[in-house]
Amino acid sequence: MKNRFLHFLKSSYIFIIVAATYIPLIIVIILSFTAPSDKGNLNLGFNFNNGENWLTLFKNNEFTNALLNTIIIVVITVPISTIIATITCFGIWNSKQFYVNTIMSTSKANMLIPDVITGIGLAILFSITIIPLGINLGFATVVLAHISFCTPYAIIIIYPRMQKMNKNLILASMDLGYSQIVTFFKVTIPFLLPAIFSAAAIVFSMSFDDFIITKLVGGKVNTISTEIYSMAKGIKMWAVTFGAIIVIIGITITIIIGIKKYIEERQKHKAISLNKFNGRIKKSLKKGIENEKLN
Repeated sequence: MKNRFLHFLKSSYIFIIVAATYIPLIIVIILSFTAPSDKGNLNLGFNFNNGENWLTLFKNNEFTNALLNTIIIVVITVPISTIIATITCFGIWNSKQFYVNTIMSTSKANMLIPDVITGIGLAILFSITIIPLGINLGFATVVLAHISFCTPYAIIIIYPRMQKMNKNLILASMDLGYSQIVTFFKVTIPFLLPAIFSAAAIVFSMSFDDFIITKLVGGKVNTISTEIYSMAKGIKMWAVTFGAIIVIIGITITIIIGIKKYIEERQKHKAISLNKFNGRIKKSLKKGIENEKLN
């Protein structure tokens, strides 16, 4: 009996992990089609309303205002953090090891510090520097805070790619008459694009999802995260519906990436098989020619 149970765990381990990951997400999608309570909260009675929640989602002012604020913050934070990280990585790539170690160590330290400590530190900093100038906590402080804690993540992602770059490419570009700036945009940036896209995706996710730091430095600015986390009297139906949309988008992107990788692997395997087949034909022809010569 024990051996059967262990065999079941070994053979079903991956499926258990997948189920534990996706079942809660599927439940969110199912619940997004149920009728809300009288107060607009989630109702676990499983009374389906034919997708009315989806049709009325963007008519909810509470949701649309929070979403608009979140999008504005993300649209500003993502490019600035990514640009700062890219320039920083390029700068330390040509610098002494001391500067590399300093930047990478501080970036990793920033990632290890709990968000609540970072948020308190930023709130104190803004109260000393920005508020005395007549600028209240709001969009400006939220954007600055997000850039502050997102940039180290982008640096950690981009720099390993930067290390793989061959310096001869830059030297060759400059030998051809391109300036340093043109070389940076024509050679360096294209080489770093995969890492830049990955960094931008991480920054987007972190900025969009942040609650603690945004709550501490945001003043009266409400985002999707702060609105959801402040639901003390029940989960609003718009939050469930919006969550379902995010889940569907995420699963769709994952499936597309999986299919793309599968197709690439298939094409790679076919190319290898074809090369082996051609090699065998060449060997057979060569042996045939040699036999004819001997005869």
